[in-house]
Amino acid sequence: MLSNLKGLNAFRAVMESGSLTDAARRLEITQPAVSRLIANLEEETCLTLFKRQRQRLVPTPEAEAFYREAVRVLSAWEQIPKLAQDIKARQGSQIRVVSIPRLATGILPDILQTFSVRYPDSELNVDVFSRRDLEKWSHTQQFDLGLVNLPIQNPVIECVPIFAVRAVIAMSRDHPLSNRKTVELRELLEESFVAPAEGTIMREHLDKVFMSIGCRPNIRMETSSSIFAARLATHGFGVNLIDPFTAQWVGGDKMAMVELEPTYEISFGYIYHLSHPPNVATSQFIEVMKEITPNILDRTGVPYRLLAGAERDLAVAE
Repeated sequence: MLSNLKGLNAFRAVMESGSLTDAARRLEITQPAVSRLIANLEEETCLTLFKRQRQRLVPTPEAEAFYREAVRVLSAWEQIPKLAQDIKARQGSQIRVVSIPRLATGILPDILQTFSVRYPDSELNVDVFSRRDLEKWSHTQQFDLGLVNLPIQNPVIECVPIFAVRAVIAMSRDHPLSNRKTVELRELLEESFVAPAEGTIMREHLDKVFMSIGCRPNIRMETSSSIFAARLATHGFGVNLIDPFTAQWVGGDKMAMVELEPTYEISFGYIYHLSHPPNVATSQFIEVMKEITPNILDRTGVPYRLLAGAERDLAVAE
């Protein structure tokens, strides 16, 4: 790797000024120093850059080709102070948000819109990961804020809850239970479930619900995506445990939702890395999110419960 920046500068000076004397004057060093820098550069690059003719340095064809690249490298190097200055000036205005698909599809677009209007100079970068991939990735510091369903079991991650919703059983409109308002958990022992794969948070919720009565769900089909599992339920492959606002966004007219008894809640919130606490812009984003999330949920008509992280007095909205 070329590391001789002084040699490159000396080479450029000689090429542009036409002589060692003028190059030395331009660089404010001695003529022998310029000669040494050129010699070292030739040794490092294994190129013959100049030939002496009548006490003049004449560039070789190799030097002509090398000069174009040397100018490009030096120009980029000389931009580094400005780049660092620009980064420092923008520090605190850039936010990288990561989100699970259900929140990216549901509440995140309205949050981004409100935030962008309120803080137009902030720069947003948004990535969408599956819950499983986000949990594996969350130990890194390569994000400012994550929107997830909770909890995440990671000692370096701070989890802040925002709201909880009551879990529902999703099914097709022609399912025998579809006209019910509620369904007892024991009534579902013989029902076929379309379930997220083991290791996913929604599978953990499903298993936990049935463990509360000492049973296991009757799983007909598994999929890595909890959203896809809900879609399959609407097509008659079985029933599915899901949160109601996600069910509304992915199910459409083909889906029926029946409330589960006893009540079981699924909570959502945001996370950040403990070694990378929220900066000014991220804190502003959090405030916008807390402010408008209840309004977004109100529009769904789904009952929800604000949690401690939401910092709002209203406990339940219907």
